Amino acid sequence: MIFARKQSRFDFCLRLDICTDSDILVIDIIDKTNSFLETIQVINIYNEKSLEIDCNEYTIKRKLHEIIPSENAILCGDLNAHHSWWNSTITNSKNADKLIDWLDNYEFDLLNEPDQQTCNRFDNSIIDLTFASKNLTNKLHIFWEINEQTSGLDHVII
Repeated sequence: MIFARKQSRFDFCLRLDICTDSDILVIDIIDKTNSFLETIQVINIYNEKSLEIDCNEYTIKRKLHEIIPSENAILCGDLNAHHSWWNSTITNSKNADKLIDWLDNYEFDLLNEPDQQTCNRFDNSIIDLTFASKNLTNKLHIFWEINEQTSGLDHVII
């Protein structure tokens, strides 16, 4: 969900020219006053199995390789990926190989606090992840935290 105040100094642009997959949302956030910095691109992904018949590939494997992020980008979402980078208890990664390759290729940093659970299901997973391009993290102090208020869902509020 995106909420934008009417009197905000920011504007946003849905980037359907970058990706039209319904499980990926790419948005450019533009500072109308030009006092902040260049446009920030947010890539939000729900990494799930395809709904197409005879296709069991997850969103990241199907589509992420087609996206070339801007130099000021944030990738976030319910990535349903398990890897020791954000969860030290993982010995065999799951649904993470293509994601890790893409993040390394475009030099993204993990913003999550490693080992802090983001999903309160039976397995206490760390699947809601946030990454930022190294260019963006070098310019800004980005604070990632979990909101202790309950969302009423099995995913925490980040």
